[in-house]
Amino acid sequence: VTAAPADLHVFAQLVDSALPTGGFAHSAGVEAAAQLGLLRTDNDEDLVAYLGALLKSHETLYAPHLVAAHAARDAATLEKLDAGLDALLATNGPARRASAAQGSGLNRVRRELLGKSDAVLPRHGAVALGALAAALGLPSSLAAEAFAFTAVRDAISAAVRLGLCRPTRAVALQAEVARAASGGSVALADAAAAAPMLEAAHAAHDLLEMRLFRS
Repeated sequence: VTAAPADLHVFAQLVDSALPTGGFAHSAGVEAAAQLGLLRTDNDEDLVAYLGALLKSHETLYAPHLVAAHAARDAATLEKLDAGLDALLATNGPARRASAAQGSGLNRVRRELLGKSDAVLPRHGAVALGALAAALGLPSSLAAEAFAFTAVRDAISAAVRLGLCRPTRAVALQAEVARAASGGSVALADAAAAAPMLEAAHAAHDLLEMRLFRS
């Protein structure tokens, strides 16, 4: 994706690990998958497969809502997108909470960056980021790249903290997952999760007796 210098600056802010959206409090199901025996320490193959499935699911579920939110011109459309994504996440409580927490964090960032408080702001992260990117003049393609990058980065950070892989190895694994990404687009009407095993593991997070992450 090519970008103007100004767009790259905004992109860098959105993918910065210091952006206060609370993403590192969530594991995207990595913690549950590890406790269920789906992920094992220093098993790169399993971890790469899991992260690849996570990225694919973001491309098919969240990205269509982000792109649609970027194109939205009124609050009613954003509310409809929010409601649609909320319905698709209804069967996965941890993912639903994580998405809402990310949206809340992005909305706080929005207020600081734009210097105003909108009456109605999106609840879910993908919709909130799409709307924020549009307000900042960032192309939807770059916003989607930022969303996908941070999703994989946060998940692999959780894997490191859970002892599933070494920090230096995590850098190479994230690059490997990025290279294997399809990069295809999905219409909003076809938006859906694409990784059943990941979704099932993530939904089991609330059943864990001991938890390091919120989801």
